[in-house]
Amino acid sequence: MYRNINSDELSYHNQQLYLVNNQIGAGESYAGANYFGQWYMRNLKIFANLQKICEKYRRVFVLYGAGHLYILRELINLCEDMQLADYRDYL
Repeated sequence: MYRNINSDELSYHNQQLYLVNNQIGAGESYAGANYFGQWYMRNLKIFANLQKICEKYRRVFVLYGAGHLYILRELINLCEDMQLADYRDYL
């Protein structure tokens, strides 16, 4: 079950759910973009906390809901100070 939930394919499709609604209110209220922006901000805050923890510890195990997976993977892979371990090595 955990292998499936954390798969690259499911993570990608989960992220698409946010993109589909991004255009809601485009040119007016930008309700969709505002919601999506808040979602990214939430993930950036999670990542900021992770960065702070990683200053003190060499290895960190992170467990979050599958909806956060795509963005957190992206941020960790962009960070030169971090290396993402493959979850399949541990499940």
